[in-house]
Amino acid sequence: MENSNDRKMRGKIPRRDLLKTLGLGLVLGGTAGSSALSGEEEMRRHFQAQWTHASALQVEYPERMEYISRKPFHTRVQGKPGTTNRILFPIPTPVVGTWPDKKGKGVYKALRLRYRRYKVDKIFVHFRSASVHAKVTGIELHDGQKKIAEFHHLNLFGENPFMDFDLPDNPEVQQGLCLSVEVEFGQKLRWMEFHSAGADFYIIS
Repeated sequence: MENSNDRKMRGKIPRRDLLKTLGLGLVLGGTAGSSALSGEEEMRRHFQAQWTHASALQVEYPERMEYISRKPFHTRVQGKPGTTNRILFPIPTPVVGTWPDKKGKGVYKALRLRYRRYKVDKIFVHFRSASVHAKVTGIELHDGQKKIAEFHHLNLFGENPFMDFDLPDNPEVQQGLCLSVEVEFGQKLRWMEFHSAGADFYIIS
C-alpha cells in the first residue's frame, strides 16, 4: 500500500519522467508475458532508422530515360519503352557507435567507451507506378563496393508504400550504403514516382 512518503516522492517526479517510467513498466511487463527474446535481441542497442528523400536519387543510365522530374514531394521518372535501369538511393549510414561501460552498482568507476559497428536489419523503399509497364524487378544493397543483400524476381507496380525487406544475416556496416532499385519499363503507361528509401540499424553490445 502506498504511504505518505511514496505520495510525496511521486509528486516530485516530473510528469515526463513519470510517463517514461510507466511506459518502461508496460514494456517490461509485456516482455515478461511473451516468449523469451533471442540473445541478440536482448543485446540490441542504439537502434536507428535512417532515410533519404527521393530528390537525392540517381539514375544509373540517364540516357535510357525519357525524363526525370524532381519535386519536393517525389521524383518522377519515365523510361524509354522496353528498357531496364537502376534507381540508386544513398542511405545515411551510421558505421560505428559507442556507449559508456558501466561498472559497479550504478557508479562509473572509470569512463570507458565501448565501440561496435552497426548492423543493418531492414531496408525500405516507398514508390508508386502508373501500371504493370513500370515495375520494380529487384533490390540490391551495397556497402561501399561490396554487395551485402539482394532480392530478385520481384514484380512490384502500382501503390507500394513502405515496402520492407528483412536482411536475414544482419550484416555489419563497414562504409556507406547504396540501395539499388532495378526497374523495367514496357510500352504503355510507364512513369514511376519514388518518395523515399531507408534502412534500420542497431548495435550488438
